[in-house]
Amino acid sequence: MSSRINLDHSNEDDAFNLLPPEIEKTLPALYATEKQTAEEKIVHLKFFAPNTYWTWYVLEAARQENGDVVFFGFVEGFDKEYGYFTLNELKSVTNPMFRVERDLYFKPRPLSECLKVPEIAEGEDNCDEILPDGS
Repeated sequence: MSSRINLDHSNEDDAFNLLPPEIEKTLPALYATEKQTAEEKIVHLKFFAPNTYWTWYVLEAARQENGDVVFFGFVEGFDKEYGYFTLNELKSVTNPMFRVERDLYFKPRPLSECLKVPEIAEGEDNCDEILPDGS
C-alpha cells in the first residue's frame, strides 16, 4: 500500500481545480454583460475561501496570452464590489487557513439571487451569538 498523497488536482470535481476546461468554455467574454443589470447578469462560477467571508462570483472571463485567466465579477471581501481578479491570484493563496476553492455545488443563477441575504427567522437573536466576539 502506498502512502503517497495524490496532488493531481485535475479532476473536475476537485474543489481546488478552480477552472476546469468544461467550465471555462461556458464563461462569457469580458465586457459581454456590461450593459446588463444585476437581475440580468448570470453568475457562472463561484469561488470562496472557507472559514472567511471572501467570495468571488464570476460573471465574465478571458484567457490571456500568458495563460492566466482574467475574471470580472462581484467580490465579497473587505468590501462588496465589482472588480477584476485573476486565476493566478486565486491560486497564489497558499495559507492552509485561507485557500480558495471552487464551489462544486454552485449552479449558474442571476447575480441578484447570489447577493440576497437570508432573513433571520422571527425570534432569533442577532449574529453576535454566532460570531466570535474577540474575547
